[in-house]
Amino acid sequence: MKHCSNGLAKTVRVTTVMLTVFALVFGSFSFSFGAPIPVAQAAATSCSTVTLVSGPSTQTAGYTETQPTSDANALIPAGYSLGQFIAASSTETNALWVVPATDSSFASSSAVWVSTNPSWPGGTDNTEGSAQNNQWRLFQDSFTLPVGSTVTDATLWYATDNAAAVYLNGSVTPVATTNASTSEDVYGLTPDINAQNFSSAFTTAFSPVGGVNTLSFVVRNWGIASSTVNPTGLLYTAVIHYCAPGPTGTIGGTVTGGTSGQGVLTVNSITATQTTATADGTFANGWKYIFHITDPTNEPNLTLKFGDWFDAAASSTIRAGGNIQISSLQASSTSPVVITAANLYANPSLLLVSDLDPTAVGRQVDVVVEVKVPVGSVNGAYSTAYGVQTLP
Repeated sequence: MKHCSNGLAKTVRVTTVMLTVFALVFGSFSFSFGAPIPVAQAAATSCSTVTLVSGPSTQTAGYTETQPTSDANALIPAGYSLGQFIAASSTETNALWVVPATDSSFASSSAVWVSTNPSWPGGTDNTEGSAQNNQWRLFQDSFTLPVGSTVTDATLWYATDNAAAVYLNGSVTPVATTNASTSEDVYGLTPDINAQNFSSAFTTAFSPVGGVNTLSFVVRNWGIASSTVNPTGLLYTAVIHYCAPGPTGTIGGTVTGGTSGQGVLTVNSITATQTTATADGTFANGWKYIFHITDPTNEPNLTLKFGDWFDAAASSTIRAGGNIQISSLQASSTSPVVITAANLYANPSLLLVSDLDPTAVGRQVDVVVEVKVPVGSVNGAYSTAYGVQTLP
């Protein structure tokens, strides 16, 4: 640390800012950062995708043979056999059904046919009412978008045996129905039993919002008087593209000492170079970005600190200690230095010995920050705070 002749310690240069990383569905995380806004604010924007598929995330409230009297009543779990939502089951498939692995609407996802029971009504292992009677089942699935998100596109593909009405966020007006006929197909007394709703995919756009979103499906299985078993099921994939603003924070802060010829500590911008990560506990498959920094030429020792990453929506934490490392090709050693604990500057510092742009004021350096995502980490929108410090 710089000292003056009177022995008073001075000139520790520190800058802090907030970072946000936005995570996708199904084992991966993604993020991107915008360039700093001039003066003293830095903004982050992330565009990403959420994919929702029928399978382990699908919930069901069970079945009923009593026709719901309204859309509102159809969305109340208490009206079904379970009375509450539990995990739905992947179910046996029918030769006439859409094949998820080969159908163009579902082949790129992991969607599977689901129901309230692994087998069909009327089968020896399924006592969910009579195969000859009409039955209604309630399903739901949820996903979360960061608050303030702008949805650029949201599309749902679904197939059902036999008919379905789809609702968003508890609204009693469906966003889609099979054959565009809610009253007859799903709730009416004279359904079109010849409609092959299970052999092709229906498609609809919908409009999720920032925060938690829930898609609900009321599925009607038409009774067949001559049958002892009666196939029923639901298959869906939803893809949501969105952009979300990150938090803002001060860049530069209050810096004392130094001269214009030596430069002032500044984080000029941050570039994301690896925007997806796998939760496998390796730096190679983690997040990676580059801090573009102006370092005072008389303070060649540079270091960074980070807080723990935290997802407020999921109350989930990825600890900074042991999961973040920094390095620079402009340092005397290019070996990474590992962050050992949250809010503790990396030790040793990076000793800067070269300059990316000798014509600019101060020393221009790039610091590579790599984050590994521990195995079992929860998907979500994580954020942290960082600090940068230089010393003589």
